[in-house]
Amino acid sequence: MLKKQGIVCFLSMLFLVGIGFAKEVEAKDITVKDVVVESGIDKELSELNEPVIVSNGRVLLPIRKVGEALNLKVYWDQPSKTAYLYGVNKEIKMTAGSKTAFVNNNPTSLEVAAKVINGKTYIPLKFVATATGESVVWNSSLKTLTVSRTYAMGSDKTITYWINLKTGELSKAESREAGAKIGKLDTKLSVLNDFYVSQLSDSSSYIAYNQISGPSGTVKVSGQAMVVNDKLIDQANFSVMGYYPVSNNKKAQDNVLITDGKHAELLNKEGKVQTSIDLTEIMGIDQVYMIEEYNKDFMILREYNSQHLIVYDFKEEKGTYVHQAINLPAYEKDYLITAGLDRNNEMEYDHIILFDKVDSNGDLLFKYKSKQTDKTNTYKLAR
Repeated sequence: MLKKQGIVCFLSMLFLVGIGFAKEVEAKDITVKDVVVESGIDKELSELNEPVIVSNGRVLLPIRKVGEALNLKVYWDQPSKTAYLYGVNKEIKMTAGSKTAFVNNNPTSLEVAAKVINGKTYIPLKFVATATGESVVWNSSLKTLTVSRTYAMGSDKTITYWINLKTGELSKAESREAGAKIGKLDTKLSVLNDFYVSQLSDSSSYIAYNQISGPSGTVKVSGQAMVVNDKLIDQANFSVMGYYPVSNNKKAQDNVLITDGKHAELLNKEGKVQTSIDLTEIMGIDQVYMIEEYNKDFMILREYNSQHLIVYDFKEEKGTYVHQAINLPAYEKDYLITAGLDRNNEMEYDHIILFDKVDSNGDLLFKYKSKQTDKTNTYKLAR
């Protein structure tokens, strides 16, 4: 249905992981300062709580840290002391103490075996990275290892999906199996690490992603996709620029949202369209709108650029700007009107109106943190 694609910022990301060392009798006298997982130029520092092991000149990391770095599913079988890692078209099996690994059931020799140290399972980083098509580069002057990453990953229950950041290809796996391609997204995502997955039924899943990149995280690419019987049946995406988050509500009344910011559909778990709304037509303004609340009587919209909140009444077929309708002090209304003209360059997230709830009388309650006093007050909009 929706094939609209906005401007995508093809920046990349570096994840820096600071690591220490554990003593190991076979360890070489090498100091590793950082492991860098690379899909571009942005940098994000995260801590590695467990030490690194260097054995026979090979770096070993905890199995789950390797899985996180390369976005692989990880399983550990305690009775056999065997590690299983799954990626797109790839299954890797390694048993602690054995120098034979299996890649897609084909035996491969290891220079150093997986080890269990202090209850943690360590596996050779370069072997796993190379087996999954990634690269590992050692910088002796900076004392860093650089590891490439091609996929973003998301899971729910027994289902796992991967998005290829270079091609947009979508792959899927159930339980303990390698991922297989089922379709292709309409956009390419350069720095996404993980994304939302909801398994709606045995045959259907919903995917939603929000990529944040660019200077100060101001470039945002958001999208959703519906998968039924291992087929990508519907998808949409859009791009915005600004400091504010994308605030779409993914689900409403047991349906899921597919939107390009200007047109929206709600699908049931079978993938059938239950509601279709042309947001720009009903509002009369060519804007990107977030749907933050939806039911049979009304929906709450947010204009992304202005961050103004809108109540759209389905019966009256009318949209009401909340800042104009609630009993805000005049100086607060003036501030919201002025700020709404240039929200893209505003770094303060606090001073926008937020929907709270429907009270016992059916009136809508909203919260707003005063720009003047920093106090949060509740305001009522009668219906």
